[in-house]
Amino acid sequence: LMMIPLKFLSVINRFRVHAGYKRTRYKRIVDTVLILLSAPFTFVLMDGLQAPAERPYLFTLAAIGLSVYFIIGYRLRVSRQAWHNTGMYDTARLATLALSLTVITLAFSFTTSDPKLPKAAAVIYGLLVFVSLQGVRFLTRYAYDPGIRMHGKESSKRFRQVLIAGAGYSGTRIARELLSRHEHASIPIGYIDDDPTKQRAVINGLPVLGPLASLPLIADARQVDDLFISMPSADGSVIRRLMRDASSLKIKTQTLPSLGDLIDGRVSLQRLRDVGVEDLLRRPPIQLDTASISAYLSGATVLVTGAGGSIGGEIVRQISKFAPERVIMLGRGENSLFVAEEGVRNMAPNLPIETVVTDVRDRTSLGRVFERYAPSVVFHAAAHKHVGLMERSPEQAILNNVVGTKNVVDLCVAHGVRHLVNISTDKAVNPTSVMGASKRVCEGIVQLGAERHQHAGHFVSVRFGNVLGSRGSVLTVFRRQIEAGKPITVTHPDMVRYFMTIPEAAQLVIQAGGLPASAAVYVLDMGDPVRIVDLAHDFIRLAGLEPGIDVPIRFTGARPGEKLYEELLTDKEASSKTDHESIFVAPNADSISDNFEALLATLIDSAEQAQGADIRAGLQQLVSTYHPTKQLAANAATSSRSVQRAR
Repeated sequence: LMMIPLKFLSVINRFRVHAGYKRTRYKRIVDTVLILLSAPFTFVLMDGLQAPAERPYLFTLAAIGLSVYFIIGYRLRVSRQAWHNTGMYDTARLATLALSLTVITLAFSFTTSDPKLPKAAAVIYGLLVFVSLQGVRFLTRYAYDPGIRMHGKESSKRFRQVLIAGAGYSGTRIARELLSRHEHASIPIGYIDDDPTKQRAVINGLPVLGPLASLPLIADARQVDDLFISMPSADGSVIRRLMRDASSLKIKTQTLPSLGDLIDGRVSLQRLRDVGVEDLLRRPPIQLDTASISAYLSGATVLVTGAGGSIGGEIVRQISKFAPERVIMLGRGENSLFVAEEGVRNMAPNLPIETVVTDVRDRTSLGRVFERYAPSVVFHAAAHKHVGLMERSPEQAILNNVVGTKNVVDLCVAHGVRHLVNISTDKAVNPTSVMGASKRVCEGIVQLGAERHQHAGHFVSVRFGNVLGSRGSVLTVFRRQIEAGKPITVTHPDMVRYFMTIPEAAQLVIQAGGLPASAAVYVLDMGDPVRIVDLAHDFIRLAGLEPGIDVPIRFTGARPGEKLYEELLTDKEASSKTDHESIFVAPNADSISDNFEALLATLIDSAEQAQGADIRAGLQQLVSTYHPTKQLAANAATSSRSVQRAR
């Protein structure tokens, strides 16, 4: 029975093709026939067709109907509607046509003499025309719906059963697009949603089958093949739960980008993509205070050190939106700098860019850059960041991180730079590594530059944790290991880290540069910490594999300088709020001592002579919370709270 409309329309369409009619002419013929048939049916409904006096009005009604259709309908483009995809907009146009027909017919009824055209006939005729024209359009959409075709001759073709997570605007938009695209090999079967007001509801003809937690039951009962997560505003915990359930059920999972990534707000099937690790850690989109950012970036010459790195390159991309006069991309790696420059030019072709290959350790060369370009804003992102490598080469951590930062700060002071933002790390808090301690010294150098030199501008440092997708990050290592068919290596089962995406970190760094306090250490809201082993499990599942079966996980033991967990504040620091909800300020518990510069000079001298023991001793004098011999077990108990939060 459901195939009868499809057969009927198929016969008519073959006749249209055989007769050589264009699709629009064919639609006009069908509409004309329906308008003509509506006239006698009007009197049938009124039981008045047997009265000979009313028969002349059959031709009158039909003539009025055709005139309205070809004049008003032409203006409304009724004959050009796509019947197989008719919607509310098309229905509204047909309703306008039918209302116009009713009004004109009623007006005619007042002008007729004995016998008068019944006014009820005018109303019934308008309704019949609307119902018949709308009916053939919905019949076409119904017949060509892929869900109907599944029960017909194409039932042997296996459509992929799609369950949609989220019955809001995004989910229903995806469902409508799936239903209207006949070439698509997927058919939606319903929604899952935690909103209690939507339970048992039917939206676009599809039922809300239950809450998100019911996915295993629904998947088993309905033979679900695909899960489309259409919840751009959902946080990472929701995505993780759905992804893990779907992975255990062997269901392919795709998701819409986060709300922050859907900049234009458009939702479509093309926006669906495979779930990425960034989705598992998704947080609400960052609300930037664009006014305060524009106040210091618009029309400014901006220098970004380490511009070839992940954070430096993203900072350049982000500040391009605020119309700086010029951006100087500075780095010492020519290949990475070239790639970063090409990416920025493709994204912002009108942004004036100058690319400079220079090492921040070379004060003379760096000074020429300041003299030539006279930057008013500096983002200092150049640094060595690998804990293990810096433990083995502590002198390089000092020469690159400490000396490089000192050169940048001194030149910023000498050339009157208004804003300096130094990129720091959570490893600078209670450091157990040379790298972490060196970054804590860098914070002190920036603080000294702001306080001792009494600079009128704003010199600040910004601390945050690990960045997803950066070069050398744990995810990059995991990806290489899976591609090579090797076990994934994790140092410790209770290792916990804070994570943030590259765009998130860059946006908040730029925002911190516009905050009023100087000599401050800002701390970014990193959300909840994540166990590395849990992240490894999720990463393996995202690759379509099973943890411990397809890809083993091997624990290698903590490396020198590593802690089980990272902190964003010391025990002596108490963060206070700023004007931005995701940025906090940490008062410097370790104030700059009177002999800071003398100790710093000694540390640099030890680094130039590659004296590892003297370097560590010098760092302990400069950073009272640095404990290079601190064992991993010493902080295991303290880290249990972080582990529980991560779980």
